[in-house]
Amino acid sequence: MSEARIYSEINGSIAYLKLNRSEKRNALTEEMWRAIPDLLAPLDANETVRVLMVESDVDAVFTAGADIAEFETLLNDPATREPNRAAIAGGLHAIAHCLKPTIAVVDGLARGAGTGVALAADFRIVSERASFAITTSKLGLLYPYEATKRLISLVGAQRAKEMIFTAQLLSADQALSIGLVDQVVPHEKLRETVDAFAAKLCALSSYTIGEMKGYFQLLEDGQRFESDATIEAFRNAYGDDDFAEGLKAFKEKRTAKF
Repeated sequence: MSEARIYSEINGSIAYLKLNRSEKRNALTEEMWRAIPDLLAPLDANETVRVLMVESDVDAVFTAGADIAEFETLLNDPATREPNRAAIAGGLHAIAHCLKPTIAVVDGLARGAGTGVALAADFRIVSERASFAITTSKLGLLYPYEATKRLISLVGAQRAKEMIFTAQLLSADQALSIGLVDQVVPHEKLRETVDAFAAKLCALSSYTIGEMKGYFQLLEDGQRFESDATIEAFRNAYGDDDFAEGLKAFKEKRTAKF
């Protein structure tokens, strides 16, 4: 496992997508981007998994972003550009569309595409050591379209422009103040905080969370009005086992066991 660059593992109800490329500060290669959908697909299909955490094995680093070592090839060989773009988009899409609620656990620097990975998660819980920056304007590159949309939805268009146009470096507290992250805790409390939050999610209805995550995704993708699918999903909830247990627990004045 120590030789892995990106890998997944399961511990009970929690799945992990972990970055482990210490010599390059977890810089993401095209191969690593391509691995993400394949790693997440079996986790999505695993009914025992209720939460996904995206985190790093490397101290004080989430990820430095895309691997600059690949940039020379992209500059000189036009044929490599679309496969690279598709790999990055596919990796971010797989995280954002994971059927499980996802938590980005950031305990260090998140640069460029690393911020994009965090944006793709449902929640961002970070330590005081975390920092964020989108540095494409320093390189003359563009940020992925979907990642830009997610950034705007969190911090607003004006803040997003400031981050991208100026390559602004944000501390953990600054990121919290603009809504980029959800919680900032001391480094030594990060694992405890994240595990407690994951346990809270695991104790609630995975059916409700999964279906509502689908609702949120439709809204983010631009669906403005009710559809036949959302109408049917709403009706079907009344026939689901989780509702039967939730109603029974409510009547019996006890905690539901989903």
